[in-house]
Amino acid sequence: MKSRALLALLASSENGQRGRRWLESVLWGNATNERAKTSLRQEWAKLKKDLYPLGVRLTSNRRELSLDLSTIQIFKSEDGDVFLEGMYISEPNFLDWLNSQRHSNTPQSFAPNLNRFEKTDCAWKIIIAYNAKTGPNRWFAQLFGDAVASNINEMMTIPVLFDKVGTEEHKNAFRVETEVHSLEARMGIRVTLSRCDNDQKMWIGSCDIPSSGAPPIEDPKVVGLITQLIASVRHHLFRMRHEGALTEPDALYEQAIRNIFSMDVGRVAAADKLLARAYEYHPRGLFLAARAQIRAIQRVERFSTEIDQLIDEAEEFLTKSMEDEPGNSMVLALVSNTAGHLMRSPDRSLEFAGRSVKINPSNPMAWWSLSSANMYIGNVRSSLEYAVKGLQLAEVSQFRFWWDQQAFGAAYSLGRYNEALQLAKRVNLQNPSYRPPLRYLISLYAHFGLGDEVETAVQALRKLEPDFQLRQMYEDPAYPASLIHKSPGLDVEALREFFS
Repeated sequence: MKSRALLALLASSENGQRGRRWLESVLWGNATNERAKTSLRQEWAKLKKDLYPLGVRLTSNRRELSLDLSTIQIFKSEDGDVFLEGMYISEPNFLDWLNSQRHSNTPQSFAPNLNRFEKTDCAWKIIIAYNAKTGPNRWFAQLFGDAVASNINEMMTIPVLFDKVGTEEHKNAFRVETEVHSLEARMGIRVTLSRCDNDQKMWIGSCDIPSSGAPPIEDPKVVGLITQLIASVRHHLFRMRHEGALTEPDALYEQAIRNIFSMDVGRVAAADKLLARAYEYHPRGLFLAARAQIRAIQRVERFSTEIDQLIDEAEEFLTKSMEDEPGNSMVLALVSNTAGHLMRSPDRSLEFAGRSVKINPSNPMAWWSLSSANMYIGNVRSSLEYAVKGLQLAEVSQFRFWWDQQAFGAAYSLGRYNEALQLAKRVNLQNPSYRPPLRYLISLYAHFGLGDEVETAVQALRKLEPDFQLRQMYEDPAYPASLIHKSPGLDVEALREFFS
């Protein structure tokens, strides 16, 4: 209740700000200073956790807590309404404040403001520039720029412009500049991402590759450069979303992706609402495909037991997404993932995964989907190969655990248990709320006879899955740990012994 009171105190202020000491005195007036400070920190953390998935912006410094009023809706009171009706906190100072507000014209309720952005074009843009004037170096720079533009257009609506000379003046823009140098039998490539207004370098990457052989744009080092650059562009634009650097659908999509990869049941559900809102602003197949992927996660993570409903909803999203964007590699990858993990249709999953990789080999999710599809049809060695390719591309991603998990699954299925154990540990460290690595860590710890570690992993899983029972892993075919029954050489009897 006090976190709600804290939100009301901030929302009712003129600028969304309140001093820490004032808040402590209003909400914990009878507590010691140290206790009041600790309580405020705890309620603030709870409030941020609850509102962050909905796009509500909360910031703080040593003196003040702040709520961005543009990220909530404030409803004016009407005749007969009571300000914060039903809220009661037995703190004299809070009750005094509440009574004073009820006798004023203060707005009476608050909610996340999903309508706060208008349907306007993005004020920011991406400028792709290259300084090579003629010859093969210019050709490569053009191909590199084309690949960057294609990747951005697959996932964002921000305008991408080409500046052949690199001297035009642009405001509210990021510049991607590619320099290519000939080094005997090799090519040296340097790529920078900078702000046009002050030339601040946001990201720099470089590599050198052979000048002969396969087309240089397909070289793994170049593909890796493209992936890292796109990740940096998305990261910096999202950080600047409150400055108008992103259109509303892009901002909602980026927030939804962060919610999805949290693997938290509440944040995943919030992501679905954000994507629905993004589609209202800009009807892209990408947003629908991501909503279908959410249904797959809800099945695998046991967030929902209404499997038929999940499948029906996902089928509708997938059909429409393929009508809207049949050539978008991210859409194809998400279609593949949903077909495999929700519909349990391996052939369909493999078809769309192959198309995704062919269209855009610099998309890490394309390789993830191809790895997953091959796992489903029993091509485990190919699955590991594709998982490693995806992992190399996603090396600097904040969601790297997703690719580590896929590589783990392939190593586990091949009986490479020491390698699988290290990968599962790494996934768990990156995202402790993600359930699959904990399930398989239990089996691996049992396999290696590590009883204390088995108990620790079981307790961690039960915090996320309160009804978990160890026997489910070897008795329940519907429990999402199917690799245990397929992995060669795994000591399943060790699991039974721990249960008994």
